[in-house]
Amino acid sequence: MIVALGPGGSEGIPLGALRMLGAGGTADVRAGDDVIAALAAHGVAHDATAAVVAAPDALAWALAQAEPERETWPEREQLEANAAAGALADLWRVTLRLRRDCPWDREQTIASIVPHTVEEAYEVADKALTGPPDAGLIDELGDLLFQTYFLAMLAREAGAGDLADVADGIREKLVRRHPHVFGDAVLENSGQVLHRWEAIKREQEGREGIFHDVPAALPGLLYARKVQRRAAAVGFDWERYADAWPAIGVDW
Repeated sequence: MIVALGPGGSEGIPLGALRMLGAGGTADVRAGDDVIAALAAHGVAHDATAAVVAAPDALAWALAQAEPERETWPEREQLEANAAAGALADLWRVTLRLRRDCPWDREQTIASIVPHTVEEAYEVADKALTGPPDAGLIDELGDLLFQTYFLAMLAREAGAGDLADVADGIREKLVRRHPHVFGDAVLENSGQVLHRWEAIKREQEGREGIFHDVPAALPGLLYARKVQRRAAAVGFDWERYADAWPAIGVDW
C-alpha cells in the first residue's frame, strides 16, 4: 500500500494516514527526518524494507502512477487531486514571491501582462494542434497557467478577488451549466448541451441575446467562428448558406 502523508511537513500528517499506518506498525517512509520523527512519536517505525510506503502527496502520487496495481490511501482520484492542489499552492507562493522580489514583475500591470497572456495562449494552441500531447505541451500549459496566476494576483491587489475566487467562480459556473452532469437534466447529444448552455446563460445569468460578451479583440477568423457557434447553439445553422435566407425573411 502507498499512504500519502499530506503536503510534506511534520505538522500536516492527516489523521487518516496515521490510522492506516497504525501504532506499532512499520512503513518505508520516504520523507524528511522531521516526518519520520513525527510518525515515530505516533508509534510508526521507519523500515526501508516494509511493504507499506508512506510519502508526501506529490511523491505518493508519482509512486502510485508508477505502480498502478498498488492500493493507495486516499484512493487514487483523491490522491491525484491532493498532489495537484499542492503543486498549485506552490506556484501561487512563487508568483507572490516574484511580485515582491523581482524588479520586472513588480513593474507589471494588467495592460503590460495581457499581451504575454495572449501570446502564451497561441503557443499552447500551436503546440496542441501540431502533434500528440508531449512534454512541450505540458511546458506551454505551465506558461499559460502562470499568466492566469499573475492576473489573479493583480486582481487581488486591486481588491477584485483572488485565486480562490477564480477557482470557485469557474467551478460554480461549470456545475451550473452542466445540469445533465450535476443535476437531473437529461441531454442526449452535444447539440442539446450547447443549446442548454446558452439558455442557462440567458435565464440564470442575465445575459441578453446570444452574442453577449464576444470579445471584440479576437482575430477576425476567431471572432467569426465564435459568432457562428453562438448562432448555431440556438438552431441558426445550415449546410448551405442559401438555406439561411428564409429564417431572416429573405426570399431567395
